[in-house]
Amino acid sequence: MRAGKPWRGSSPSPPFNSGALALWWVNASYGRALTLGAGVVQVALGLRWASLRVQRRELCLELVIAGRDHLPLAAVARERRRLGSPRCQAQLATCLENLADIATRKPCRGEWQRPIHSRRVLTATKPQLRGVAARLRAGGGELRGVALIDRLVTSGASPLYGERVGPLHEELARGSYLLA
Repeated sequence: MRAGKPWRGSSPSPPFNSGALALWWVNASYGRALTLGAGVVQVALGLRWASLRVQRRELCLELVIAGRDHLPLAAVARERRRLGSPRCQAQLATCLENLADIATRKPCRGEWQRPIHSRRVLTATKPQLRGVAARLRAGGGELRGVALIDRLVTSGASPLYGERVGPLHEELARGSYLLA
């Protein structure tokens, strides 16, 4: 690595652990501790890097939903391209259709895990879920609506994962309006 040039590898932090591994290999007294410490630091930096990427994506979605998707930012342009792709819209439509199917499917007796969706909420919003999925499948939807539906599906704080029907009805109606 040359001085003044940043490291541009695929992981979020440079491979500083190799020196510590060499010390461990030659049985230096502090080699093991240094290797473990460097590994812990790399894991922490990797988690922080992933967290920042998720936050950046959420902020880009917020900008697109607000109608400010034409800002000259590379991250917003990438998000705009992703949301505009027919593949992304088809995946969102499939996800909404699967959620509508969950509402009618009987729970299995051997299920160990409680579902993260409320069956009552999904049952009450089933026609809206299918309607929004059909709009997404038709294509040509405005990016603001696609971004809103993407946030609805991927954000853990969305009404899709709540226990109240009203907020989900409102968000699905807003998404359907923005898709038109």
